[in-house]
Amino acid sequence: MDLYLLRHGDSGKRMAVAAGGNTCDVPLTIVGREEIAIIARSVKALNLRFSAIVTSPLKRAVQTAKIIAKVLAIENRISVWNDLVPEGINQSYIID
Repeated sequence: MDLYLLRHGDSGKRMAVAAGGNTCDVPLTIVGREEIAIIARSVKALNLRFSAIVTSPLKRAVQTAKIIAKVLAIENRISVWNDLVPEGINQSYIID
């Protein structure tokens, strides 16, 4: 079994911190979506195959998983695991 780990794309978290905003569950920025799309196309070009994509329920992580899955045509293989929420993040911030 091969296991690949991918961190979400840019979420502008630094900007939210600077502005004093909520950084718990920020979405991907436009740049972040573009970064992940490039990575997804590279993964496809390498002809890597995945039986599943597992993600935390955080917006930026789910968005990242969906972009990868769409490019690889495996949208039906995404699993969202609440156990992957980082410690200290209140579940009430998470919106599907």
